[in-house]
Amino acid sequence: MIVELEQALHQWYNGSGALRQRTAGMWPGAAPPPATSGRPLPYITYDFPGLTPDDTMSGRGEDLLIAVRIRSAHESPREAGEIYALFRERFDRAEIPVSGWATVRLVRVGGGGRIRDPDGGWMIAVTYEWKLDQN
Repeated sequence: MIVELEQALHQWYNGSGALRQRTAGMWPGAAPPPATSGRPLPYITYDFPGLTPDDTMSGRGEDLLIAVRIRSAHESPREAGEIYALFRERFDRAEIPVSGWATVRLVRVGGGGRIRDPDGGWMIAVTYEWKLDQN
C-alpha cells in the first residue's frame, strides 16, 4: 500500500508546474546527494509516521499521517515560505487518486511553523492526514 501512496504523491507533485519548478524534487525520508538530484536545495521530503485502520460498516478504510518537510538554504525564510504556499495550494484538500482506493481528501492537520537550521537555511514542517476508503 505504501508504494501506491508514494506513486500517487509523486504523480500529484509532478503535475504541479510552479511547485516542481521551484524545488529540486520530493523524496521519501531524505533527499539524495546533490550530484543525484541535480541541485541541492530547496527540496521536499516526507514520511508516513502513522497509519490507522478506519474500518466502517461500509468497508475498509485507512487514515494516514504524512509528515512533510520543505527545506531551503536561503538565509531568509522567504523562499521556504513561498514554496510552502505553493505546496499548500497544490496539496491542501486535494483528492489524490490512489490505485485500489477511494480518496477522501488530504487535510492539513498541523505544523507550518518555520525552523532555523543551525547550519544555515530554513525548514517548514507540516503534517497532513490522508483518508482512504477501499474501492
